[in-house]
Amino acid sequence: MYPRDFFDTYWRTEIRNEIFVAMPFHQEFTPIWELAIRPAIELVSAIQLRARRVDVSTLTGSVLISILDGIAHSRLILADISVAREGKWQGQRNGNVMYEIGLAHAIRQSTEILLIRSDDEPLNFDVGHIIVHRYDRDQLDNERANISRLISDLLKQIEQEKSLKVQRAIDFLDSYMLKYLSKFATSGPLAGPDPSTRTISAISTQAALSRLQQLGIIRSTPLPDGQTAALTLTSFGSAVVKALGL
Repeated sequence: MYPRDFFDTYWRTEIRNEIFVAMPFHQEFTPIWELAIRPAIELVSAIQLRARRVDVSTLTGSVLISILDGIAHSRLILADISVAREGKWQGQRNGNVMYEIGLAHAIRQSTEILLIRSDDEPLNFDVGHIIVHRYDRDQLDNERANISRLISDLLKQIEQEKSLKVQRAIDFLDSYMLKYLSKFATSGPLAGPDPSTRTISAISTQAALSRLQQLGIIRSTPLPDGQTAALTLTSFGSAVVKALGL
């Protein structure tokens, strides 16, 4: 599947408690994954995170979808862009990993991407302006704690930025939007308005719900009958409702 088609069709605002890891699958990187990166993710104390890694040695259609899904719905993307010492990519940075980073940079915030490397070789021009954290692959026990700290720091920064976005969204709410957010908070999923109803109240309601969707506060989920849809809060919407004290 072409990435643009995936993000237009399947991307949702719900984020899973996992970190998507882009790194080579060559055996020289196995100790780095098993002794440093995966346990570093599991060490993060703020929330329970799962490390997710997809084998991109062969980019088939199903593998690409797994990559796109991980990039779109993980809390963070962690990429190891270290130069390979052996194998197919010896002396180079893994091309598939660099491709995953490009996808991540296209749709995620800069604070949601963590780049690490174990070499001092010149960086490719396309990541030369981005902070890349250095680790020592001969001191993986020590680096495990360092990588975990980097992840924790980024998560804190994301929460700070999220608070600013929540407040900005609140600033755009009108009385109709607040009314329906209050209903969501107390009643849960609601049925969408009947589009055939053309009263002033119904039109105002439809406009308010449309604006809530545009702000990413609610989403529409089709019901089994195929005729109606349930309106539910997104994770961002839940943060807005919580900030409002509803």
